[in-house]
Amino acid sequence: MATVEKYLEASDWAAWIPTLFEPRHFLTLTSRDYVYHEVLWHRYGFLLRKVNKELFGNHWFRSGEGLSWVMGIEPQLRGVLHIHAVWDQNRVPYDLIHSVWNRISGYAWVEPVTAACGVADYVSKYSVKGGMVTTYLARHKQALLIQGSWGS
Repeated sequence: MATVEKYLEASDWAAWIPTLFEPRHFLTLTSRDYVYHEVLWHRYGFLLRKVNKELFGNHWFRSGEGLSWVMGIEPQLRGVLHIHAVWDQNRVPYDLIHSVWNRISGYAWVEPVTAACGVADYVSKYSVKGGMVTTYLARHKQALLIQGSWGS
């Protein structure tokens, strides 16, 4: 797995994201209380593992399957971090996403994507303001993880 830091402007992220995969679902994942980036990241990873297992079976990672996604973390007005994510699957288990996320963190909102460019703008523009944008492409022999972090 390769990791590369990318320092891009929001408009560059917005132009690049739709070239990776066709966005199918948009998620907003909140937290009830303030948590650090690392904790929210861990919770997102837990949700991804549950969803990938549901969609692709127990050996989804070993077989190179799984969701491809773009995820941005940003603070809400109240200061609590939350996630905006875009997933590439036509079918996602809405009930599982809501039950898992509501149990471990807070509120989950999932909706189908209607405009790919608009979603890329939304995920990236807030995340470059002291946030983080992370991309994972699952369907390659060597999964590529490209992460750009900004902060103080």
